[in-house]
Amino acid sequence: MTASLLIFALAPGLVFSWCTTPHFATQSPGACTFSQPHRYLTSLRAPSPSGVENRAPMETLPVPSSGSEGNKLFVNTPLLSQLLASQLIIAVAAAIVTRGSTLKIIAESIGYDHPAPIALGLLCVLPLVALNRFLETSESSLFAEINLSTNLFVYSVFGPRRQPVVTAIVSLGMCLLVGTVEETVFRGQLFPIFNQWISAFDVDLTSFESGLLAALLSSAAFAAGHLNLRGGLSQIFTEEAQVLFALQLFGAMLYCAMYVVTGDLTVPVMAHAAYDFNVFFGTHMRLTSQLAYARGLAKSLESDEEAGMEKLRYVFYLMDIDQDGYVSRKELRIGLYSFGVELPRSWSGGVFGMADKDKSGQLDFNEFVEFVKNGSGEASNALKRSILGVRS
Repeated sequence: MTASLLIFALAPGLVFSWCTTPHFATQSPGACTFSQPHRYLTSLRAPSPSGVENRAPMETLPVPSSGSEGNKLFVNTPLLSQLLASQLIIAVAAAIVTRGSTLKIIAESIGYDHPAPIALGLLCVLPLVALNRFLETSESSLFAEINLSTNLFVYSVFGPRRQPVVTAIVSLGMCLLVGTVEETVFRGQLFPIFNQWISAFDVDLTSFESGLLAALLSSAAFAAGHLNLRGGLSQIFTEEAQVLFALQLFGAMLYCAMYVVTGDLTVPVMAHAAYDFNVFFGTHMRLTSQLAYARGLAKSLESDEEAGMEKLRYVFYLMDIDQDGYVSRKELRIGLYSFGVELPRSWSGGVFGMADKDKSGQLDFNEFVEFVKNGSGEASNALKRSILGVRS
């Protein structure tokens, strides 16, 4: 039964990874669309002589078009349905394999109306939320790629317009379902099954050691079920996949520790749901705020400004993450990554220095325009190609 349960637990990961690729968003959020729907990169090409790594450009957030936001609420129901279907598959399959024990555990072990374990779950997940927030602001190329993929996915589900009530309701329902199903199967069922299986072998392990090994095995299964395999098994050997696996493993071990320490499955269920809600709702709010900020300033145009200036303004203010009207070295490096240019940290200061004419430590819009239009090197050429359509 352990093998069957493990197979059914991993199978929805394939469904999830397939349906979360941006071009599966069959409803378009307004007039904004993605160009080059290629989310995952299999490799990075060798560095060019300048020290800049060239790679296939990822999708960037769309440039503004008239009426792109509109007033209509948007939820990508086909994509959302695929996400929910993956959870129903795992719940139904696990219930069949375990002859209904999955549903019994949900009914008897999870107290949605118990304030104490709910509050404890929300408290326990705070370190994981803090870690996620730290990684969201990281300029590491690996985390920048993961963050961009997350932004594009949330954009695919909820669109470019800020809609906090709808997004909160949909996210809460979806995250509660995901937390319930995955914690029931991986922590409520796989963890004790692995523990019993390990104890059945004649090995010299203490109860703590066997429990730790069972936690590692069930957490590894959880992490493996969340890997993207749409591009084939070779995807699991990429750096992004390894980082994702490590992060998922860390989170799963934390959820398992909550379960072991409290003995209440409600705690990890609520922690899991709260973390996912923070990702969905938090990303939507930050992303739509940045889009509105960039779009509003991009339209502050003089009538005699040349074509393409609105796009330049839009990209500049999209890069301006802290919305102070300037682009820092870190913001430029993260922004360039979206356009297919990976600057090594040691080189980003030099590239930024060439653009920062007044040596203030920040780029204003005029310096950014000069850098894009008249600068040399792969960074400036990538922006020319992507924003202005100029081939250098």
